[in-house]
Amino acid sequence: MSRTHTSAPTHAWRAYLLIALLSACGAPGTDPGDDGPDDPGPDPGDVIDRDPTGPAELPPARAPERLSAQQIHASLQVATGQTWAGFEDAAATLGRPDYTQTTEEGRQMSVAFETLVGDAARATCRAAITADRALEVDDEARAILRGIDVDAPDADARRANLRRLILRFHGHEVIADDDPRVTPWLELLDAPIEPTDVSRTATAADVEAVRWEALCVGLATHPDFLTY
Repeated sequence: MSRTHTSAPTHAWRAYLLIALLSACGAPGTDPGDDGPDDPGPDPGDVIDRDPTGPAELPPARAPERLSAQQIHASLQVATGQTWAGFEDAAATLGRPDYTQTTEEGRQMSVAFETLVGDAARATCRAAITADRALEVDDEARAILRGIDVDAPDADARRANLRRLILRFHGHEVIADDDPRVTPWLELLDAPIEPTDVSRTATAADVEAVRWEALCVGLATHPDFLTY
């Protein structure tokens, strides 16, 4: 039997052909000269039209909240220098919990609340004016009538004291005399005396004192004093 022998050159030729075919069929993108995609992306120096922070989302504004019963009592004492004697009787109506039937502080505005606050303001302001008039020498110790001579009212002294009281009661620092926050209070100081106060105004000094008392009551019942 005769056998056919394949020569060595034939094997070498086949191996070379196989290598060539494998090279030609290689996966795209495997070329050593291929450095990546044609688009390199945005230049780091380019300005991108985009807001990095996004739209502002502000929380809703908090509505003013009135003072608690205890805060009203303490604030009047600080502002006028006087303690309201009727506080304990009125505390529940002003919203103080008794921890028997109620455990939460009441902060609702009501007719009863406004009435009691008015009573408290009139009582403490009247007591403050009486105390101030007795302090004729120690002017710095006065709560309401500081720098005021009720026997000889002075326009400049009035304005200076009014600015001080607006800061004391409402926390607003007023510098200019023509500030719109000053005008209504100055008008109150020149307003006619209430008929119920005529019996307390035997002299011109009494009239001036009653006017400052009315101004004190107005400041103490104003929303800027009762809310925060």
